[in-house]
Amino acid sequence: QLKEQHGRLISSMEARDTYAAQLEDTNRQLARLNADLENIVEERTRELRTSYEQLRAETQERIRADQQRHDLEERLARSQKMEALGLLAGGVAHDLNNVLSGIVSYPELIMMDLPPNDPLRKPVEGIQRSGQKAAAIVQDLLALARRGVTLTKVLNLNREVIEDYLDSP
Repeated sequence: QLKEQHGRLISSMEARDTYAAQLEDTNRQLARLNADLENIVEERTRELRTSYEQLRAETQERIRADQQRHDLEERLARSQKMEALGLLAGGVAHDLNNVLSGIVSYPELIMMDLPPNDPLRKPVEGIQRSGQKAAAIVQDLLALARRGVTLTKVLNLNREVIEDYLDSP
């Protein structure tokens, strides 16, 4: 019986040693697999970080581009409004100039026929001054229509137009 128990005990010990060796091999394989898995996780984490940084940079670029587009659209709208206002001001100014031409020029013609002490001379001069003030306002409207570009030049009709006409074939 003792021999039998001793044989079973030795066989159990051999089985235990076999299991222990298998367990050690399995633990070594698990350690290798764990190390490989950690390397794979680290590599994937690096890839994800790189992708995240690229995505964040692209998002910031899109936000900046959208802001620039929005700013340009606002500037375009302001420019279009100013252009419409300029066209309106120019049209009004030209129409007023047509009306004012008589108010500014006819008083001068009337005063040429009036004697210096005539009582109508002062009211006619007042009409002329008012017409000239209105003409200055119209010039301001035209300057607005041209976006502030004004060019005032005295023109000698004798030299510029009439002499050219007389000298032409």
